[in-house]
Amino acid sequence: MKPSALFGVIVRVIGLITTLCAAWHIPFALFNVVTQYKSELRYVEQAQRSILVLLCDILVVVAGLWLLRGAKALVSFAYPNEGQTTEGEHGD
Repeated sequence: MKPSALFGVIVRVIGLITTLCAAWHIPFALFNVVTQYKSELRYVEQAQRSILVLLCDILVVVAGLWLLRGAKALVSFAYPNEGQTTEGEHGD
């Protein structure tokens, strides 16, 4: 297995773990937002924090899905010369 392919597998595993962890928190954050807004006005600051947590969870899910799809830009940045051959590889 090529190093770039192995790196791609590692990136996808990290993406899977990230997506699952963040997706697990979204229902709880949504529940907090709904319950905080139903309560009295003195909890508005806590509701704003809950919205911030919800938005951060959504952004982490999007980033995890990008990693899960392989993050081709990240892999090509880590291994820029993967598709190119050098003179030493041909045996010249």
